[in-house]
Amino acid sequence: SAPLPENVIASAFANRVLYLVLANYGRQPVEIATADTFASVTDTRPAPGKRWNLPGRSLHILRKAER
Repeated sequence: SAPLPENVIASAFANRVLYLVLANYGRQPVEIATADTFASVTDTRPAPGKRWNLPGRSLHILRKAER
């Protein structure tokens, strides 16, 4: 929903489902806001949302939430 911070990359992959990978190559944590609601693929604890905290040197694999 806004320009990505320095050292953060976003990649989208779509087939029947839209996936979004957010990668923080920097050492400082960042928070990313998405325009759509996503759910984590790797961590089922957090509820679907639009805000994602990325610690330094980490990535999140997200799946677009169903409506």
